[in-house]
Amino acid sequence: MANGPKRLIESGLEERLQGTGHTVRINRVVADTTNANEIATTFELHRGVARAVAKACAEWSFPIVVSGNCGSALGTTAGLRASGSPPAVCWLDAHADFNTPDTSESGFIDGMSLATLTGRTWKNLAATIPGFAPVPEWQVALVGARDLDPLEAAALDESRIVRATLADADNAFRSMSTESKRLYFHVDLDVLDPSVGRANMFSVPGGLTVDDVIRVMESARRRFDIAAAALTSYDPIADLDGRIARGAIDIAQALTQ
Repeated sequence: MANGPKRLIESGLEERLQGTGHTVRINRVVADTTNANEIATTFELHRGVARAVAKACAEWSFPIVVSGNCGSALGTTAGLRASGSPPAVCWLDAHADFNTPDTSESGFIDGMSLATLTGRTWKNLAATIPGFAPVPEWQVALVGARDLDPLEAAALDESRIVRATLADADNAFRSMSTESKRLYFHVDLDVLDPSVGRANMFSVPGGLTVDDVIRVMESARRRFDIAAAALTSYDPIADLDGRIARGAIDIAQALTQ
């Protein structure tokens, strides 16, 4: 999935957005991996994303973060907070990413992204991200999640995160918009159904279409200003015919219209 951002750019992401009249600047965020462990490298990347997003917002640009994993959301929301009021979050994903080290069956840190974003875990390291503060659970709408670990599902059930379907997304956004008017729109591309294409090895049936994602985005726009977005977790090896890449670029174009 680390190869995903490069492949999306090679597939025409920049050219499509330029073709619709936008000026596009690509800012590559990399981490120094010398003598660093996975966790240290992960949070170094989050800090870099936070600085890049804050800079883009200060220049009145719309940040689209193209990332190999969902943890980039920590940096993106931190950058938004540093540049203005804190955002609400719409999280589209086949998975809830709501594990902690105590509930995870795999130890996969990317599967802890939303739990970290809402302040449930990795609190000390998250605090090193410039501008970071936990997003209140009731300010998060989770759409498309269908593949949960047992303890993760239990934690989600007792949380205040809003579980939304396509049919009730507008009601969910209405309830959230009383507190915040800005929104971070997060798309893990495995939210898409395998009939659309395989975004990564974790893709599972029962997902959304590209048009469904765009409908959720349009519903969110009726209640919020979408201040930043992300396309994450794309593995080019899983997408042999390039359908997910084309769908991701369609989503990016819709976000900038």
